[in-house]
Amino acid sequence: MKNSTDVRKSAEEVASAAEELSSAVEEINRSASQILVAIDQISGGARTSAAAANQSAAAMEQIRKGAERSSEAATAGLERGEAVSQLIAQSRASVDEMISGVAESVEGNTRLRAQVTQLGQVSRRIDKIVEAITTVGIKTNMLAVNGSVEAARAGEFGQGFAVVSNDIRNLAEESSENADRIKDLVKTIQEQIANVARDLDEISRAALDEVEKNKVITADLARVTDDMSEVLQGNRAIQTSASEMLRQVTEVQTGINQIAAAATQADQASTQAASAAKQQSQGAEELAVAIEEIASMADELQTNA
Repeated sequence: MKNSTDVRKSAEEVASAAEELSSAVEEINRSASQILVAIDQISGGARTSAAAANQSAAAMEQIRKGAERSSEAATAGLERGEAVSQLIAQSRASVDEMISGVAESVEGNTRLRAQVTQLGQVSRRIDKIVEAITTVGIKTNMLAVNGSVEAARAGEFGQGFAVVSNDIRNLAEESSENADRIKDLVKTIQEQIANVARDLDEISRAALDEVEKNKVITADLARVTDDMSEVLQGNRAIQTSASEMLRQVTEVQTGINQIAAAATQADQASTQAASAAKQQSQGAEELAVAIEEIASMADELQTNA
């Protein structure tokens, strides 16, 4: 302007340029204000996202702990269930062995019962033989009595026959007494055989009842085994689901952590951008002040020209 020959014209040009600069500065200020508002919204959204991510992370941590507890409980239940299944299998095998043993005992009792029946038949045959011996003894005794009578009739010639008849009668009486004793013994044996047979029958019935009870127990154990198999399958499914849940929760936690980190970075970046926008706005204000001074100087030049 110092070298210009037309000061007024130059002053007008400066004033016009100052006005244009002033308009540009106002536009910059408006843009800076809008940028600050947008940055503030971005910063608020980033903080909200970070807070939500932190809350989600806390919730996922609780879910992860719950899944771990479920997995541990399923594992413990599976171990206990397998132990119970083994005990049931052992109990079932023991009951089966017991049934086999009782069945063998019943068969043995049946054979023994047949032998006892045979003994009863033998004792009855012995009884008949003893009765025959008793009958023979009675007849022999009668013959001896008749012989004694005939010997008495014979007088001296029958003395020897009388002695023999007396001996025969003594033997017949002794035989009769022995036969009676044998009959008593046979009767006692028959009673004992009957008692043994009755006891064997009771033992057999009790054994058969026990077999039926053990069969019921075996059926119950079989049902329990099937139920326990279903329980174990359920525990295995729970364990698998818990493991899968833990894997998915871990992946979600990783994603949430990444979101939180990104939100934190966005918040930091928006803070830096806000600071830069404020500096830009401040620079624009300073530029506006300078432009006003230039415009004022231009006005003075126009007035003085």
